[in-house]
Amino acid sequence: MKIFKINKKNLEDAVSLECGLTKFESRFDKKLKVDMKKKNEVRKALLKAIKNKNELLLMAVHNGENIAIMTGSIEKKYIWRTSIGYLCDLYVKPEYRKKGIGKLLLKEFEKWLRMRGIKYVELTTYDANIGAKTAYGRMGFKPYTLRMIKRL
Repeated sequence: MKIFKINKKNLEDAVSLECGLTKFESRFDKKLKVDMKKKNEVRKALLKAIKNKNELLLMAVHNGENIAIMTGSIEKKYIWRTSIGYLCDLYVKPEYRKKGIGKLLLKEFEKWLRMRGIKYVELTTYDANIGAKTAYGRMGFKPYTLRMIKRL
């Protein structure tokens, strides 16, 4: 397995993995719709992130197959808070889960953050996504804040 930065050459592969993530997350979020018409918006967002020095996009490939994606960023300081790393997306295709691939991608992100003087990384996940919560807990994450939503 190889892990490498996403670039313009493998952008379409990254778009496909992001669509896979959206399809998976739509099980937990009724507001998410897998709409292939939005692929161009995903492409533009990823291309913008590739160009941003405060964002890291990684892909894992096994035997020529794209199997996982990780996107993360550095969030700038708030008035009272230091800059932190933010794990935006971490998606491993279902058939490759529980093999340590997500952990390897996270370790690369953490290394990248440390090289930039960042001391903390945070993420959000769906409360109903027990698998993700369990995996992140094993990787050292702990509940920190509670984000709530209300339908209008």
